[in-house]
Amino acid sequence: MTAAPPTPNFTPFEPFEPTWRESPLEAYEQLLTGAPAYRSPSGHWVLSRYQAVRMALSSPEIFSSRCIDHEALGISRDAVASGDPQVMALLDATFHGLAVTPADLATVHTVIGSDGQDHVRQRKLIDRAFSPNRVRALRPTMDKISAECAAKAADSDTFDAMTDLAYVLPQRIIGE
Repeated sequence: MTAAPPTPNFTPFEPFEPTWRESPLEAYEQLLTGAPAYRSPSGHWVLSRYQAVRMALSSPEIFSSRCIDHEALGISRDAVASGDPQVMALLDATFHGLAVTPADLATVHTVIGSDGQDHVRQRKLIDRAFSPNRVRALRPTMDKISAECAAKAADSDTFDAMTDLAYVLPQRIIGE
């Protein structure tokens, strides 16, 4: 698959650059209309149309996920290891204050960064951990965590749904 050239007014999009989160609907609209199959400056494919996603899923030789485990968020592992302040700021913004070190990123092998049989093997492990019965058993814990997040929102002047709920809930559930 080759990416069609973006429309003239298209602003380059980098999926791991946190600034697009300020106006996500604008970013999605721009991708849909300006570059539905787009290769970001870091080399990642950004697909915003169903037919492009279907094609990518059936073409692992073109759309391999291996690069994810050889890079950290589109940044080469060498750049991460260098400790460059700009790189560290990007990682900090992305991981939202979680204790993730460059050493962690150098050794991690993720499900999303694997292909073929390695991916299938890892998914089978995850599927067992999140079977329908296991998820039903976690429901009271999910409700408790959600209630804690809602209480925090009620007691605060501001509430960011992503930071204060969407990141908190899965991290704590996975930690269970």
